[in-house]
Amino acid sequence: MTVTMSEPRPLNYDASSLRSSTECHLRLEFSPIGSEDIHHGFQAMKFSIYSLIRVKTFYSVKSFARLPNQTLASDGGKTGLRNELVKLGTREIPHVAWAYNFSRDSASPRTSRGSSTDSIINENGAGPSSGPANPPQSPSGKWTANLTHPICMEGQLPPTFCCSIAARLYTVILRLKVSGIRRESFNLEVPLQVVHTASDRISEEETVMAGQTGEDPISLGFRRASEASWFSDESLDGPNLPPHYHP
Repeated sequence: MTVTMSEPRPLNYDASSLRSSTECHLRLEFSPIGSEDIHHGFQAMKFSIYSLIRVKTFYSVKSFARLPNQTLASDGGKTGLRNELVKLGTREIPHVAWAYNFSRDSASPRTSRGSSTDSIINENGAGPSSGPANPPQSPSGKWTANLTHPICMEGQLPPTFCCSIAARLYTVILRLKVSGIRRESFNLEVPLQVVHTASDRISEEETVMAGQTGEDPISLGFRRASEASWFSDESLDGPNLPPHYHP
């Protein structure tokens, strides 16, 4: 079995919101071996999903040469890294809907145009061929299933940002545990964007202020977002932290 996960949509906050949510989409693929009882195996499978948000804060006394990452943080000690985890909920999934997808290369070649065999093979995705028909082969393929897992964040996270000497980046971690097959766990991690959007009232105030100061509204909004993104160790210890937030 293989499991893949795509990057979710961002967590969006406005000036007054105290929670946000998004969804992670997982794709499961299972290729059977031999003549095992697939349906009985699927009925025996139970899924558990443990979700977390990883918070990586990079800081440096010199400008970053590139977008900071784990390698940059461990190279020469010039870049610091603070790695934190926000624990989210656990979800139990007793049943999953599976569908069988035929492989395009598994169908036998077509015999002649317009025959009934043609229509069956076309449904299986085989291309045209000439010459006498070959003996039919057993079609091959794989079983697939799709899971949607909600990511609900109680509390407001600072936005994703990156400047010359500091950056805050997020990832979603899903630990999928499967019972009933040999491989029992999968660890998945993809980037997560956290976005703060201004309310209509704040946007109107910024437009008025920009007209008074002569500053472009977009530049003013970017500067305010950058200022709001800045943090310190004192701010991380404040009372407005989300639950289960462990520096």
